[in-house]
Amino acid sequence: MHHETEFAYLLSPDGARKITIAEALSWQPSSAHDKQQLWLHLNYQTPECKHHLSRLGLTAGDIRVLLSISPRPRVQSTSSRLLICLRGINLNPGHDPQDMIAIRIYQDKHRLISCGQRQLASVKASINLLPELNPCEITPLLMTLCDQLTQRQTQYVDSLQDKLSQLEDLLSLNPNDSLHNDLNDLRRQALACRRYLAPQREALARLGNCDFPLAQTERNQLKDLNDSLVRMIEDLDLIRELVKVNQDELASIAAGKLNQRLYFLSIITSIFMPLGFLTGLLGVNIGGIPGTENHWAFAAFSGILGLLLIVQLWLIIHFKWLK
Repeated sequence: MHHETEFAYLLSPDGARKITIAEALSWQPSSAHDKQQLWLHLNYQTPECKHHLSRLGLTAGDIRVLLSISPRPRVQSTSSRLLICLRGINLNPGHDPQDMIAIRIYQDKHRLISCGQRQLASVKASINLLPELNPCEITPLLMTLCDQLTQRQTQYVDSLQDKLSQLEDLLSLNPNDSLHNDLNDLRRQALACRRYLAPQREALARLGNCDFPLAQTERNQLKDLNDSLVRMIEDLDLIRELVKVNQDELASIAAGKLNQRLYFLSIITSIFMPLGFLTGLLGVNIGGIPGTENHWAFAAFSGILGLLLIVQLWLIIHFKWLK
């Protein structure tokens, strides 16, 4: 089994000790008051994962949730167990951050069993923070994992805000059509992120009020995380609205440029339309056209056209039609 997708730790007052998957599957608390607790992380897409969960004594309903392919964030709780589905930012190379990674968690008094497939930075960070857990137990570990998930989500939302500020600066300095695509991408990223953050906020709020025994400090920590998610959702809504405002401004600038070009073309048309009318009128091939017998007629006609052109230009300048 690949060490990056499946691992196990035995937690005790002396600290966390890594054990094999086989040792984790056969581990049992020595008594109801045993201080040792187990964290087991499994890859839910391996063929043996369902067998492992059954061997650990989980119910069919809990196993179905832990093996679900694309669960939305939610919490199911009783006084003896927790069943949690959460989402974390995808920081894997070559992947979109808003393509959030699901983690499924089962917890009872002595075991925390998490299931996932893709690497999740929050899980790695939680492993690194195991020596700092005080007390070294699975419930503080769960709080650490929730905190790491929220921290990375906050950093991602902040990066979207920074990107929006950069686009606004570019819009004010040099508006162009390429910004429209960038704004669309930013809006899609904000919508994709909000899709999971809204139910995740509800899940953490429900976790903070669940029947499972949690210390008051842990409930307060969940409340703080819930407040952070509320702020993130508000920031994402603001990003979406500001993107719409900037898109409208960009469309207005483009429409203004188009109208300016059309106006300039209409001025050119107004200049050459009477000239074209006169030349067309005198160019008909019928008898009676004046000046056909005089060698100076063409020069005189050209002078009349030049004078007319000068009068038109004077009128355009006088009435400030080019401003």
